[in-house]
Amino acid sequence: MIVPVVTPELAERSLIGAAVHAFSARASTRSSPADQTDLEFARQIPKPDELAESATVYAISLIWWAHQDLHARRELLDAATTLMFAYVDDDARERPFEAGYRIFATQLAQAALTPRIDAEIDLRPLVSGVTEIDLMTARFADTAAHALLRTDRDTFGDPAQSAETMRDEMIQLAFCSRAA
Repeated sequence: MIVPVVTPELAERSLIGAAVHAFSARASTRSSPADQTDLEFARQIPKPDELAESATVYAISLIWWAHQDLHARRELLDAATTLMFAYVDDDARERPFEAGYRIFATQLAQAALTPRIDAEIDLRPLVSGVTEIDLMTARFADTAAHALLRTDRDTFGDPAQSAETMRDEMIQLAFCSRAA
């Protein structure tokens, strides 16, 4: 069985999600109001369904980037899901959305771990076209990306830098491979 990897096309689809996640990671590690303002501005640039799709593709790309083996991908996703729910439990503002996180985690696992020959991903179950739901999906995907980066430090490196590093890797893959 051929297991898909992150292609230039997939990297390009994930760029918005990667960029917004880098802003999110920066805002969470710094106390500057400017970083929070940058994050809010970045979230408003794309349409909600574009943000939800790109953030979800980015989370899937991180899983595919880390491991070729489906078993290793499942282990990474399981560990990241556990970390994501620990975050939800620790943050009172996120607790009302726990059911949404659980649904997203299940759908993300189905999208990321389904054996396929190509790198096409069916996001119809994850992107609804309803603004409020898509904004929540983007939020869930961003949290999943954060958990994935923190879980697999061997692959992604220092969590304080990995969001920006992976954003840069996706840009490199999306655009520099075309020039070659």
